[in-house]
Amino acid sequence: MRNLYGILILLVLAIPSCVRHSYPPLLITADSLCSTCPDSAMHMLDSMKDSCRAMDEDALWYYRLLCVKAADKAYIKHTSPKEINEILNHYEKGGDSRLLPAAYFYAGSVYRDLNDAPQAVEYFQKALEYVPEKDLRMKSRIYN
Repeated sequence: MRNLYGILILLVLAIPSCVRHSYPPLLITADSLCSTCPDSAMHMLDSMKDSCRAMDEDALWYYRLLCVKAADKAYIKHTSPKEINEILNHYEKGGDSRLLPAAYFYAGSVYRDLNDAPQAVEYFQKALEYVPEKDLRMKSRIYN
């Protein structure tokens, strides 16, 4: 009986580490729109600017990454690396690890826009290191 309690306690402690973070549905919708209608995604994200203060920290970082992604997809040239560097710093130090390859990819895109090809290539290579083997879509975007 004592072993059963021990196993139950271990299961209860292990379950949260298996659960992935779920983001607000509006952010997931905006993420989907980035690829097909980046202007609509930017408008949606802009309209969420005030309400994002109520989001948890992970959702707020995802929101910031989506703003960079939407601007990139809309072919708006980035003028400063400040925002993406803060986002990248967050994901490198323990944010949602599933978003780290995307953060590296968009860091590469920002530096490409700033005509800093060596830095852009470095970030694209880091994105390749962290992208899951099965994520062929992200790999093709990185190589492109």
